[in-house]
Amino acid sequence: TQHMKQQLYEFDLSVQSERRKAEFLREHVMSTNSPLQPLWSDTSVNGIPVYFIQVCSRDLWKLPTQGMLRFTFISFQMHQPIPDSLLNFVLNLIAETPADCERARIIRQIFGSKDVVFHLTCSMVKSLLDHFADRETKSQVYPHLKRHLVDLQNSLAFEFGLSGTLAASQMLLFANVVKASKQLNRKVKKKRAGAKKSAKQ
Repeated sequence: TQHMKQQLYEFDLSVQSERRKAEFLREHVMSTNSPLQPLWSDTSVNGIPVYFIQVCSRDLWKLPTQGMLRFTFISFQMHQPIPDSLLNFVLNLIAETPADCERARIIRQIFGSKDVVFHLTCSMVKSLLDHFADRETKSQVYPHLKRHLVDLQNSLAFEFGLSGTLAASQMLLFANVVKASKQLNRKVKKKRAGAKKSAKQ
């Protein structure tokens, strides 16, 4: 299933958080090699046009460090995971960032937005979370990534496979469910044993 989505963006390139998002969206264009490649349309910096062939080439155009970038991002959403090269772009960005709080900010900036959806697999999410040392920060970051998962059938096993990713309350709830299930099974077995004993009498 596919559908086209358009989103108008305006970024102040002198602001680091806005520049990062612009870099990610440009990388998404350059890393996708298919007829359904995402597009930048009506691109301009401070009102000066930038052509799409320039957007697609680092040799032809470098993202300025100053100015107002404006473009319409057109995506053809196929529910396919992002390319490995785009994932590596984010991983490198995180790896170059020394503190967990700053890494978390990058994840929120890129994946916290609801206007354009980027799809991830559980293994991709794990590779992103592996860069976080602090359990609490990891648990705060995970919800921003989980909403992009395409293989939700693997998410439960994936979550419990990540040390400290789930909140303690969620782990306690799971433990209580297991405990209640075992108690119910014991009651059922006891009731069946009683029924069999009565039948013999």
